[in-house]
Amino acid sequence: MKSQVTNKYQQQIELFRSTHYGRDPGRVRRMGYLIKAMFVTEKSLKHVDGARNSLLKVKERSIQLQEHIKAQVSTGQSRGSLSRNIPQTISLDEFKQAATMGDYSKYGENVLIDGNLDLSGMPNIKKLPKSLYVDGNLNLTGCKYLESLPEKKLRVTGSLVADKCRQLNSITRDIQVGEDLSFRQCPLLDSYRLPDMLRTMRYRADSKPRHIYLQGTRIGQFFVDFHQLSEKKGVTFHISDSINQSVAAMISSSDWSSDYPELPDDKIESKDLARWLYFGKQYFCKEDQRKVLAILTDRMRDPVNKQIVMSVLAGIRNHPQEDAHPALELIEKLLRLRGIKQLTLDPDTLKELINKFVGFLDFKQFKSYHKKPFDSQTGSEASEELDRMPEFRKALMLALNLPEDANTQDISNSIEN
Repeated sequence: MKSQVTNKYQQQIELFRSTHYGRDPGRVRRMGYLIKAMFVTEKSLKHVDGARNSLLKVKERSIQLQEHIKAQVSTGQSRGSLSRNIPQTISLDEFKQAATMGDYSKYGENVLIDGNLDLSGMPNIKKLPKSLYVDGNLNLTGCKYLESLPEKKLRVTGSLVADKCRQLNSITRDIQVGEDLSFRQCPLLDSYRLPDMLRTMRYRADSKPRHIYLQGTRIGQFFVDFHQLSEKKGVTFHISDSINQSVAAMISSSDWSSDYPELPDDKIESKDLARWLYFGKQYFCKEDQRKVLAILTDRMRDPVNKQIVMSVLAGIRNHPQEDAHPALELIEKLLRLRGIKQLTLDPDTLKELINKFVGFLDFKQFKSYHKKPFDSQTGSEASEELDRMPEFRKALMLALNLPEDANTQDISNSIEN
């Protein structure tokens, strides 16, 4: 008898969660469910558990609306004001057609989809209905022009995935989602745009911990103590680390619309890059920020170019703020120098170009150069610069396609040849 009561009690809780977007029934409803489980028959339980304000109730009203509209149309009447207050259930094809046009007025801007809604293959959509109910999963991945989720209300019984929505800057305040949420690589999102309802989602329909993914946004631990939120039962926030937070801020402030950077996995490299990006997002102009992002997304795909960049950043490790901008200039020159070295030109022209670029490599502009102890045996000025900055030496050797231990004469020979 006790097991039957427990099963009935659990069934009612699971039904409530599954129809209320993963919410917990709360103490009062739980007590009511326990009483019902003890005194109400199995058949009656199924009948009485329709749950006020749940998705079941919304769908029931939507069906009634559809029938009402059909009756009005058949008698030549207008659709009436009812269609503006209750969501209309429409097909996936109807929704996609309205999304392409950016106009949902035909459905009263209040729409219900009975099943999964996958818009990941429609990157150009710009707008969603003012209120949207999805009895399934909602996938908005790659909708790069979508600036906001539904303005008034969003209800999703499954999961919500809105990764790589580059213009997404607003999350619906009245939002309820039954399973996991993901906003990866949405660089315009910060903690101020995170609604309170999203912070208090503690349960899923299956009672497993909920995950909310926020990597690649501007949301980090310095804005909101997500670690404390994650300690509470039922939810884990995955927030941006410092490097991803800086990248997101730089993308946002520079209006960058190309690829999202692929960042290094190595912890030391990540730390050096994070420092550079941190000061870059604060002190670089928009044009220089775009240069940085172009290096991260394009030039560093070449392994040698990546070594050049990381060697320079290792060289400014102790003075990243003062040397952040000179480092950008040096990286650009070294990458150009490597490109010149790879060109098929007549020897005299190639020599002239390489000489010109090597002459531009003024290491003495770096604070790191002057703060570094010098222990050279050669005494020559050219050698002094290289010996004093071994990280820059490595970067230069890579650009000239020389071994790391090459000396001044080797460099001269490389230019001559």
